[in-house]
Amino acid sequence: MKTFLLKSRFLISFFLIANLFCVSVAFGQATVTTDKLDYAPGEIAIVTGSGWTGDTLVDLHFEEDPFVDHIHEYHDIPVNPDGTFRVEFPILDRHLGVTFTLTAEGKQTGGTAVYVFTDSHIVDSFTPTSGPTSGGTSININGSGFGPATQAGTWMVKFGSLPAVSAVRNSSNSLTVISPPHPAGPVSITVYPSNQITDPVTAGASFTYTGASTTTLTVSNASGTYNGTTNLTATLTSGSPAIGVSSKTITFSLNGTSVGTGVTNASGIATLNNVSLSGINAGSYPTGVSASFTADAAYSGSTGSNNLAVNKATPTATLAVSNTPQTYTGIGQAATVTISASSVLGVVSNILTGGAANQTAAATYAVTANFVPTDNTNYNTLTGLSVGNFVIEKATPTISVSGTQTFTYNGSAQGPSTISYNGDGTTSLLYTNTSGATYSSATAPTNAGSYQVVASATAGTNYNSGSSEAYLFTIDRALLTITANDDTKDYGTLKTFLGTAFTSVGLLNSDAVSSVGLTSTGSGLTAIVGNYDIVASAAVGTGLDNYNISYVDGELVVGKVALTITANDDTKDY
Repeated sequence: MKTFLLKSRFLISFFLIANLFCVSVAFGQATVTTDKLDYAPGEIAIVTGSGWTGDTLVDLHFEEDPFVDHIHEYHDIPVNPDGTFRVEFPILDRHLGVTFTLTAEGKQTGGTAVYVFTDSHIVDSFTPTSGPTSGGTSININGSGFGPATQAGTWMVKFGSLPAVSAVRNSSNSLTVISPPHPAGPVSITVYPSNQITDPVTAGASFTYTGASTTTLTVSNASGTYNGTTNLTATLTSGSPAIGVSSKTITFSLNGTSVGTGVTNASGIATLNNVSLSGINAGSYPTGVSASFTADAAYSGSTGSNNLAVNKATPTATLAVSNTPQTYTGIGQAATVTISASSVLGVVSNILTGGAANQTAAATYAVTANFVPTDNTNYNTLTGLSVGNFVIEKATPTISVSGTQTFTYNGSAQGPSTISYNGDGTTSLLYTNTSGATYSSATAPTNAGSYQVVASATAGTNYNSGSSEAYLFTIDRALLTITANDDTKDYGTLKTFLGTAFTSVGLLNSDAVSSVGLTSTGSGLTAIVGNYDIVASAAVGTGLDNYNISYVDGELVVGKVALTITANDDTKDY
């Protein structure tokens, strides 16, 4: 009979570490059992305990499954000095088919022990009721009182005098057994609990061993993708003409490894879907898919095989351009592609930048590349993957202005105009003044002054727009000489200058002197006869700011006037 170990509520342990030795202490065992594992109604179950030396009293609890009326309680059962006790528990008619879980609890230690027993099992029916003489038929026995799960391996079933190949408890109401080989004819099925030849129960009907019809198992070829799945199909037929055999279990295998079963339909076709191809390399296997049918009461066993085709899998990969953007250099440039993520290991090949190995002009180019799996036996190469864009950005040009920086006013536009530029845009010049009157024009200035010029370029195909540093230059004033005209006057007269008595040398274009201030110390009434300077200054006219004016004096001659002296008549006496 099966017993169970004491469950202590407390575990006291300690460890002493010294000289690499360890010591531990634990409680002993206490048990509770019955004199039988299974009882018939009206019998008395003798409950005994041992090992309860730490207790003087115990409580007993009898729990029913399925529940019939109540939990039976026995309290304060005296414990003998040697740690044993004994109790009688009556099994009633209403307990038929009940599983009792007996729990003993020490009143002083609190320790517990559990034991399970039943009230007589019953066999109601079994299916199927026939099978082949070769045995191997799986039979489900239905009844009650087949005990708790802890007794899953304790049942014995006999076919006549021969034990079953195996007997497995499914539940307290069900056993599954495999029939042994046996000569043809009916035999009784007897169920024994606990592997003991006691309290046997024999089924009311007989199991019949019969001969079997020949079968043919035709397997369909199968295909799938590496590491994927495939669907398997086999057809079981019997007789001539062949007729499908239904409700039979077919076992499928791939390359000799069982992968599952399917049950034949009314046409004898069994299928097993979504079978994993993991571990099978891509390729063709002439007998890679096989199936078998195990003989039963009515049909002989049969096998079959066919071709298994495992196709290469298509991996996933995400590629990315890793060297964008670049700047225009005038030399061909190509994208660099790296693997961002992939389902399998691999490398990048056949990188095309805008459809070519490289590109020169500034632009945005679509990039494609191939992903080549390291395991090219089982994985396809991904070709022409869209990777992203490779950008060649426009370069920043260099631009400057050069030329003469000092000019002299000549009445025409003047300024440095030589542009140095390495780009492909359109250039222009802008002249502005740095002092004096405001000037801003693409045309070089004419008037004298201080200026700067800046060269600019529009964006081209490969270069951005740009501007040069300001380039300074000057237009110096031209030389203008104004000479006062010579003049005369008589002594004692007043000389008035109108401002137009002059000559000029050096005027350009339409520049003109309209008047000049003329003065002389000899212009007054009292100026004595002699030569005097006529001083020119303060010229007035147009465009004169463009000249450095030099004034040259004229000469004013104050001339003598005629003086008539007439002697007065006079008389005297002789």
